[in-house]
Amino acid sequence: MSSKHKNIPILTSVPGSTRGWMELFCVGAAFYQEIDEAEAKSRGEAPHQIQEGCEYEYALKDGLRFKEHRVVSCSMRNPSMGRIRPGNYVGRLSFTVLDESGAEVGVVELESTSVKLDYRTDYQNMLTDIAEKSTELLMSSDEYVLQHFEVDSTASPETLYEQFAFIKSLIASEAFDAAVARVCASPIKAMRTIREVRHMASAGRLARDGVRQIASAVNRDSLPEGHYLRRCLRIDSVPHIIEHDMREETVDVAENSFVKFVLESFLMFLRDISLLENASKTLKEEAEILAENLDYRLGDPLFRSVSNLDRLPLSSVALQRREGYREILRAWLMFESAAKIAWRGGENVYRGGKRDVAVLYEYWAFFKLIEIISRIFDFEEKEFEKLITRKKNNLELSLIQGQTMKFEGRYAPSDGSRKLKVQFTYNKTFKYKENLECQGSWTVDMRPDYTLSLWPDAIEKIQDAEKIDAVVHVHFDAKYKIDKFIEIFDSDGKSEDEGDDGNDLTDLKDDEARGVYKRGDLLKMHAYNDAIRRTYGSYVLYPGDKDDPKRRYREILPGIGAFVLKPEKTDDVAGANKIEEFIRNVVSSLQDRLTQRERMANYGHHVHKEAPHSVSGLARKIELPEYNESMLRPFIPSEEYVIVGYFKNVAHLEWILKNAYNFRLGRSRGSLVITPGMTTAQYLLLHGAGEAKKAFRLFKIDRTQSGVVWSKSDLIAKKYPGTPSSEHYMMFKLLEIKEGEPFYGGVYDITNLSNYKSLKSSAMPFDTTITELLSCVC
Repeated sequence: MSSKHKNIPILTSVPGSTRGWMELFCVGAAFYQEIDEAEAKSRGEAPHQIQEGCEYEYALKDGLRFKEHRVVSCSMRNPSMGRIRPGNYVGRLSFTVLDESGAEVGVVELESTSVKLDYRTDYQNMLTDIAEKSTELLMSSDEYVLQHFEVDSTASPETLYEQFAFIKSLIASEAFDAAVARVCASPIKAMRTIREVRHMASAGRLARDGVRQIASAVNRDSLPEGHYLRRCLRIDSVPHIIEHDMREETVDVAENSFVKFVLESFLMFLRDISLLENASKTLKEEAEILAENLDYRLGDPLFRSVSNLDRLPLSSVALQRREGYREILRAWLMFESAAKIAWRGGENVYRGGKRDVAVLYEYWAFFKLIEIISRIFDFEEKEFEKLITRKKNNLELSLIQGQTMKFEGRYAPSDGSRKLKVQFTYNKTFKYKENLECQGSWTVDMRPDYTLSLWPDAIEKIQDAEKIDAVVHVHFDAKYKIDKFIEIFDSDGKSEDEGDDGNDLTDLKDDEARGVYKRGDLLKMHAYNDAIRRTYGSYVLYPGDKDDPKRRYREILPGIGAFVLKPEKTDDVAGANKIEEFIRNVVSSLQDRLTQRERMANYGHHVHKEAPHSVSGLARKIELPEYNESMLRPFIPSEEYVIVGYFKNVAHLEWILKNAYNFRLGRSRGSLVITPGMTTAQYLLLHGAGEAKKAFRLFKIDRTQSGVVWSKSDLIAKKYPGTPSSEHYMMFKLLEIKEGEPFYGGVYDITNLSNYKSLKSSAMPFDTTITELLSCVC
């Protein structure tokens, strides 16, 4: 509506009377609408409606003020004025009005609606789904025993509304209404025999029973003289009336009586609710609306022709299979079960008239994910039965926002490919921990809505898989408030260099303050990926229009993004197939031992499993290469090797520099042991007698002329100083390191190297990393 000013009545306890008005002013473009009283009643809403995320100013008559309420900010100067900020709240808002003495004089009722136009349908569909899944769990568990439910008059208003919300999701659903209409339009019929009394004159052709009645019935009329019966059969009289059997079609069958019984049971439940003193006004109004609808249905001519139920025809094939009847039977079984289930988590959804569709969407998405992963992985039945627990004499749905739930299963394909273990958790908290081997966050505590954890089946516990970086976490967050893909991922395309002034991030903070989440949800996915160890994917679930799982590199993981998951009442919930396909692709990726992600995990574990090396100030002054030209990669000291060799004397050293360094091959003591470091080393450090503590003769290996094998005769031909003791030698051509080049001027105490052997073994060749060599700079 275009007007920015509205008068809202202050209602009193006397129906139809008011105690003045509250003036409501819309701030900025805040939404307001007033709907017809009849429409409001049918929806269970207040006629005067505002919208979440908006802001409103109000003014009461001087001397009146509102009782403290979480969405009301009273003016410090004038208690009769202030602001109403619904924030994320959706549902009925009742503000108690007080006079100067503090006495209650009336209430102002507003309906806070969602920014999403279809939230009413979504709310009902999701609540129906949760009720169905909960009762299915109950009926399949050992705790289930079918008993008639009666309303507990001593229950708290919150508990009553909690039970009513579950029952309403069954009674008020379109499916149930359509089922009743179908039964009324096409009821089950049967043929029955009825006993009809007829005058003897119109009896017609008689069966055997009729003949017997002619002979024996009382209240007889004499036959006239000459009558055929008197003359031929010597029968002088016949009965005045005779009973006659006839067949007719009827709807008075046990199945139709059962439908009538179900509707009457629902109606009785609703009437009981509306008569309870401790039931809230909102609860009574909603119960009365549903009761009126059931009353209308029971007025159908079908039920006037049906007798009361004397037994439950649960074994009836027609009741179990015929369209309309089977839905009513299922609704009744669920009614009897759902009314017994307590759900403390529901208080965040509908307590006190609240309709928090965002929280409900989180619960609903949980059940949908359970459905999806149950089709992919193998879970024991007892895993999901944990959702229904017994508390004293009551059954309770254990799904509560903020409370962790864990389910474990396996992936064991029949084709013999890699087996996996799986853990699905709700509201799992990844606590801040410094230990790299522990599960958790390296910054602050993080708690995604849902986490799917996968690790090799050969590793028994997830804690052991965490220690060796063999587990993969994939997170999902439910975001009902988002309904457009552009709200999460699209930007205006400007980069910092193009003059982006940062207004997008400023708007983001404003949106968060008002409870409207857009790009902030994407940033949160980045936070999960970065902060939670072993996380390779984080995704938003939202009732929107476009999927976009983004890949960081080439493979499906690591990544972030969004998936559509809409609460529509269809055989295939919109988006569920895409999510299932994604999870199956993740599983397929984890079965592949050659993926880049697996290599990254292994390398990362190898790099971080040990404490970092520390070097002296002298070592930091030694210039290192930036690039390994032969390996075509950056120069990484921990992955680069140097060979430490020994020269016998000055003549041997001069021959080495002129020709090449010779490593003895064979099995004799002191022969070269070929290791990966030997084959990739870029440098060779020589030391002679007495130089082990101050080795300075570092050379670069010329890989183009190294690695060749010389024979004993080859060395002799090159005038080797001395007598070669081995038949073959591995030769390394050396290049001098000149001033200004990397490693020039370094002096090293090789006795501190881990592979160095003292005394007679000090001349034996070995390799070491550049990192370890730098730790021995002196």
